[in-house]
Amino acid sequence: MRILIVTDDSSSPEHLEEILSKQGHTVEHADTEAALENIADYDTTVVAVAERKRLVSFLERLHHEWPGLCGRTIVVEYSKDCALEELICQGGFGLAPTYQAIPAMVEKMPYTMRGSIRAFPLLYTLLLIIATLLFLPPAPGTATEPGTCVSCHQDVHRNAITVKYRHSVVTDEKCATCHIIEQKNWDSRLLEQAISKEYTTEALVPLGDIAERNKRYTIKVIAWDKTSRRSAPVKLTLEPEGITPLETESPSTLSIQNIKVEEVRHGIFSTATISWLTNEFTRAAVEYGETRDYINVTPWEYAYSREHRVTLRGLKQGRRYHYRIILKDVFGNMIRSSDLLLDTREPRYSPQGTSSITRGFPSIEKAEVTSINGIPFLLVRTDRPARITVTLKASADDKTHGDGFLPPKTTQIDVCVECHNQSVSHPVGISASTPSTVVPRNLPTLEGGIITCVTCHYPHGSNKPFFARMDFERDICIECHRKGPFI
Repeated sequence: MRILIVTDDSSSPEHLEEILSKQGHTVEHADTEAALENIADYDTTVVAVAERKRLVSFLERLHHEWPGLCGRTIVVEYSKDCALEELICQGGFGLAPTYQAIPAMVEKMPYTMRGSIRAFPLLYTLLLIIATLLFLPPAPGTATEPGTCVSCHQDVHRNAITVKYRHSVVTDEKCATCHIIEQKNWDSRLLEQAISKEYTTEALVPLGDIAERNKRYTIKVIAWDKTSRRSAPVKLTLEPEGITPLETESPSTLSIQNIKVEEVRHGIFSTATISWLTNEFTRAAVEYGETRDYINVTPWEYAYSREHRVTLRGLKQGRRYHYRIILKDVFGNMIRSSDLLLDTREPRYSPQGTSSITRGFPSIEKAEVTSINGIPFLLVRTDRPARITVTLKASADDKTHGDGFLPPKTTQIDVCVECHNQSVSHPVGISASTPSTVVPRNLPTLEGGIITCVTCHYPHGSNKPFFARMDFERDICIECHRKGPFI
């Protein structure tokens, strides 16, 4: 069997090639750019790409250009990213946790699929085109007749095509590229995702940073236990006018109970896992170091919970460490614990219980959208410690606008940087309000004065080079910069 291994510079598939060659397969390599040119000539494709962005981009193109090959493609998932694993499965690709699992997956593929596209590439392409034309509905956001978007937005279109420098998406009337969420099963831009990496039985996941206000969303929630088994998904809706506030008040004090050092593991660098309980929903981080200077700090937990478990990394064996716990509740209150000591001289391991609750698959006992001080949260309870994947998809405003409009950050930053090199551009996604700068009055920004590509460039086109709103030599700079060399 001919097998194509698709790699990037950072992956090392030498062991995989050796495993497959010993079983009599012919193995060849290609990078992500070259692979799509001859991918139909191979019986099986193994994608061993470590860089997440490049992996998603390659799979998107493969799914769109060669959908019939998805079932014969195996993806090695390096990062154990739940959201990425879900996208891989949704696209119809095989998911391999390790290189060693790939030979068995290859052998289990139906024989009738092997080489069918290689033998008849032209016939397959023609059949696919015919099926697309006959059976698939028009893409949402595109017109069943030419000019659907233009028919309602004539003034915008007229202004865009009469300027000296025009954006190609406007002249080609590809409005949905930047504005509309299209109904596709495989497009990383369509979904907003939150991932709680902490294993708890109760989590309060903030939705305010991934959901726009006054907009309806469909929410899918999945729980993953420590053995990577996933629950059945729970679906619900986020409707701003129908959220029930969570009955909780700002506590007079935050308290920490039952602090335990659960594990100390030795290796090149040692790790230690610490757990504790709190009296209210809080996020946590741990400061630690060999002295009370606490030169290290763990990342903040994403979700709020009453159960906490944090791992300290980069420890040296046989040392004593000082650490203290930082807590922040949903109301913004913050406390630090007193100084605590951790001894890494002897390893310590968590007991491996065999109770019935660890068998089978996890289940979500409760998933409810609630709010605190007007900010939406998702309250999730599970039957065992689990981490949560939350996927939001904007609900359709109407058939003309597909599944709704892309969020402002996507239309003003993410869509732009997909095509335009940012190597010499002004930073975006940052606040314009600093000690030496101000939020511009004559230039658009996101809420909070966040600078985007559209702050300085007209998205549709302009009479100035680079679609500039003002002269780049001076005028546009002094809109924000009020001190230093720009005056």
